[in-house]
Amino acid sequence: MDYKSIQADEIEALSAIYDDMTIEYDDPVLRIIFPSMVTFVFIRSASYPVDKKCPEVEIPLLHDKYLMCNKFDIVNCMKVKGQEAAVHGQVCLFEMIDTGINFIRSTHASATNAKKAPPPVQRTKVDKTPAKAQKNKSKKSAEEEVVVIEKKSMRTATDVIHRIMWDDQIDQTEVIVGYLDRFVGIMERNFASFNWGDIATLSHAETAIPQHRIQYFSWRGEVIWDKRCRMDRVFGSSGHEVITFTPKAHTEDAKEVVQIKPAQASFVPTFHSNTDRPNAFLCFRIQDTAIVELLKQVQSAIISRDPRLASAAIPLQRLHCTLVLMRLKSIEDLWTARRVLSECQGLLHFTFPNNSGVQIKGVGHFGNRVIYAHVEPHAGLTAFVTIVKTRLAAAGIQLVGNHDPYVPHITLCKLSRELNRSIASIDHNSYAAYANVNFGTQPVSDAHLCSMAAKVQTIDGFYQRFGCMKNTSPELTRIWDFTVSKGQVVVLRGVPGSGKSTLSQCIQEYCSSHSLTCQVCSADDFFNGTYDRSLLADAHASCKQSFTNALDAKIDVIVIDNTNLQVRHVKEYLDAATTHDYQASIFELGAPNVQACIRRSCHAVPLEKYSDGPEPFIDGHIHTKIFPAYFPAPVDATSSIQSQNIGYGAIFLDKPSRQRLLQQCRPAHEKVLADHVTVAYAPSATTLSNLHLGTTIKLLVIGEASNNENQAVVVRCPEVGAWENEGTPHITISISSQGSAKNSSEL
Repeated sequence: MDYKSIQADEIEALSAIYDDMTIEYDDPVLRIIFPSMVTFVFIRSASYPVDKKCPEVEIPLLHDKYLMCNKFDIVNCMKVKGQEAAVHGQVCLFEMIDTGINFIRSTHASATNAKKAPPPVQRTKVDKTPAKAQKNKSKKSAEEEVVVIEKKSMRTATDVIHRIMWDDQIDQTEVIVGYLDRFVGIMERNFASFNWGDIATLSHAETAIPQHRIQYFSWRGEVIWDKRCRMDRVFGSSGHEVITFTPKAHTEDAKEVVQIKPAQASFVPTFHSNTDRPNAFLCFRIQDTAIVELLKQVQSAIISRDPRLASAAIPLQRLHCTLVLMRLKSIEDLWTARRVLSECQGLLHFTFPNNSGVQIKGVGHFGNRVIYAHVEPHAGLTAFVTIVKTRLAAAGIQLVGNHDPYVPHITLCKLSRELNRSIASIDHNSYAAYANVNFGTQPVSDAHLCSMAAKVQTIDGFYQRFGCMKNTSPELTRIWDFTVSKGQVVVLRGVPGSGKSTLSQCIQEYCSSHSLTCQVCSADDFFNGTYDRSLLADAHASCKQSFTNALDAKIDVIVIDNTNLQVRHVKEYLDAATTHDYQASIFELGAPNVQACIRRSCHAVPLEKYSDGPEPFIDGHIHTKIFPAYFPAPVDATSSIQSQNIGYGAIFLDKPSRQRLLQQCRPAHEKVLADHVTVAYAPSATTLSNLHLGTTIKLLVIGEASNNENQAVVVRCPEVGAWENEGTPHITISISSQGSAKNSSEL
C-alpha cells in the first residue's frame, strides 16, 4: 500500500478546497495556517489512513479575536469528527479542519452576540426591574441567541455512501458522485464505478476515491447532498426537505433497448456508457495442470469453510494474470488495440524467451474480499506492462482501472457486491495453510486481449477473446538479397524495430549453408531478457569486448547488431576491423515510417528519439548496402472491412489536437470542421491493406489559406503506408453555407 501517495493526495485536495490556507509539511508533522484566525498542527502516523487512526492535533496559535474559544474544546470536537471518517480507513483532515473552523466561528459569533449593548433607555421611563433580575434576563436572552446561531452537524459523505449501498430503494447506477480532481477540478462519475470499502480492500481492477474529495451526490439528475452549501436531503440533517427514494420502473421497452443481439455478442465488446469502467483486458492464462490443481485445492479449502462462497470462486478455466485494463469505445479502438499489441509481439518474446514464465508462490488477499495467488516479482514482466500501457495510451486507447505500481496476481475468489451484503469477508484461516506454498512456474506462451463480459460463453470456457499475441519471434518476410564472405565484418544500422535482428539471423543462416563460422555481437545480449536503460553503457562495452574477442579468434563473419545511428559508433567497429585485416561493410535498414518500427521494437524507447533515422555516413572505401524495412499487416486488422463500403480513409485529429488547432486558427466561416486529413477517396483493397490503420502520428501545420467560402491549413504528414489523395495535404478548418470541403484543395 502506497501510504505516501494517499497522504500527498489529501494535501493536494486541501490546497484546492481552501484558498486562504498555507501548508507547511515536514513529515510526519503537517502545519495548516489560516492567517488572522488559527494554526492547526497535525501529526499523522506512517500508515495513515489505512491504520484507521485519527491524526493527533494541536493548536499552537489562535488569533486574539478568537481567544474566547477554548483550545481543548476545539481539539476534542475535531478528534471526534475525524475519528468518524478514520474508522472507515478514510483520510479525515478535511472533516477535522472544517469542524474546527466552524466551532471557532460559532463560538465567536455567540460571544459577540452575548456582548451586544442593551437598547438605550428612554429618559421618560425608568426601568425599576431589580439588577439581579435584569442580569438573569440578559443571560437568558444570550443563551437563546446562542441556540439560534448554533448549527446542527450535517451528516457526512460516509453516511450518505452507506445509505446508498444498503438501501434497496436506491439503484446505485442512478447516483452520480461529484468529486474534486486535483488536476481538472470538479468531475462526475457513477457511484457504481467505485469500490466503497476500506482502502486496504482495493483490488487491482477496482477504483476508489478519497471521500474528503467528494463535493456532492445527485440522484436522477437532482442534487441530494452538497458539502459546499451544507445541503442534506438524504437524512435532512441540514434542515432541508428529505427526498423520497423510489425504485426504478422497469418496462418492456427498456429491456428491448439494452438487449444485445446474439450475433453481435460473438465479436463486439460491451461498449457500455460508463466511461470509468474497463471493458477489455490483456492477460496470460494459467494452464499448467499441476498449478491449476493446487489452486483448485485453495478454492476447495475456502468453500469447505463457508459453502456460500462457491459462487465467489473463479472457474478454473478462467484463471489468468491480468496485465493491462482498458476501455474500448468503438470497433476502431478494437482495431487499434490489436495493431499495437501485434507490434509488441517481439517485446513479449524478448521478455519471456523460449516460453519461460513466472513463479507463482503463496496466497494473499485484498481486505479478505479478494483472495489471490502471488506472482513472484519479475522485472521483465513489470517492464513489459509499462511499455504496453505507454504504447496503447499513445495510440489513443483509454486505460482504466490500472494501478501503479503493477502487482501481478491470480484471483482465486472474489466477493461480489451481492455476496458482500451477507458475507463481510472471507475467513483468513480457510486459506492460511497455503500462505507460502510454491505452486510452480507458469510458462508465458501467449497473451490474450479479452472482453470483461463474463456471461459470454466460449468453447473452452475462457473469456471472449479479440486477439492473441503469440510468444514467438516476429516473422518478417526475408526480402533481402546479400552475400558475405570469409574475413568480413558487417555493421548493421537502423532504428529499433526495423528488422536488424532478423537480418542478422539471415546472415547466420547464410553462413551456415556456406560453411562459414559466424558470430553476432549485440548489446542486447548483455541484458539477458531484462532491458535496463541505465545499464546501456555497460551493455555496449560488453558488445565491444565480444567483438574484440571474435576478431582475435579469427571468426569468418562477424555481425554488429546495434542501432549504430551515430557515425562515431560505426567508425569504432570499422577501425578495429581494418586493424585486424577484415573487410568492412555496412548493411543499413531504411525505415520510411520510423514510429511504426519503434512501436514494434522490443525496447521501451521514446517514439520521438529516432525520428531522424541514422546519421549519414560517407566513406568511399566502405561499401554500404541499403535494405528496406518490412511492415507486415496485423492479423485480421482489416478482415471485416469491405473496400466497396469505405467512403474515404483519413488521418483524424483527436479532441486535444483539434482544440489546439482551433485556438491557433480561429474559424473564419460559420461551419467548423477541423477534424481530418483525407488520405484516399474510395480506397481500393490494396490501399486498405497498406494503410497503417490505428497508428498514432504527428502532423505539422506549415501554412494557412482562406477565401470567401473555405478556410484550410497545410500540413506535413509522415508516411502512412499509402496515399491516393491528389493535391497538398490539408485540413479544412471551416466553410461558409455555400462552400464545400472539397474546394479546399483549390486553395
